[in-house]
Amino acid sequence: MQVGAGQRGGGLSSWGSTSVISSANPNAIGTTTVTSASSQAITERVIVALGKFLLDSNQETRYYGRRILATLQQSPDFDRIVSRYLSGQMLRAVREATEYLRTKGLGEPPTSVVSASCPKTATASDQVDHSLLQSRSSSAGGLGGGL
Repeated sequence: MQVGAGQRGGGLSSWGSTSVISSANPNAIGTTTVTSASSQAITERVIVALGKFLLDSNQETRYYGRRILATLQQSPDFDRIVSRYLSGQMLRAVREATEYLRTKGLGEPPTSVVSASCPKTATASDQVDHSLLQSRSSSAGGLGGGL
């Protein structure tokens, strides 16, 4: 979770946000568990990651941050906990996203987002240009490097 939340690259931060949704599904473990006093270390990590996801430059990461927020804000202690672990820009981002969710709802995922439960389809950036690879390997003399 901390790996994805701290990355500047959109792919890894997006992966981090979707991992929180799919592997540590707040609906499955309950908002009370995530925000309980007995798991303060986990609570702090989740809340800090949430703030980072909401501030991320990747649209997909911000969307999944809002999904996490939509679940966690159901806890009666959510506002107190967010104020405890976040400050400044992250706290403002969480409060703005909370207000956005209350007025407009979660909304539709960005067009590049595929459900966290189904595999991601290949995009143009994910596809390998095989002709480029072939021309590079043949110019290097094949696998032996031209020995």
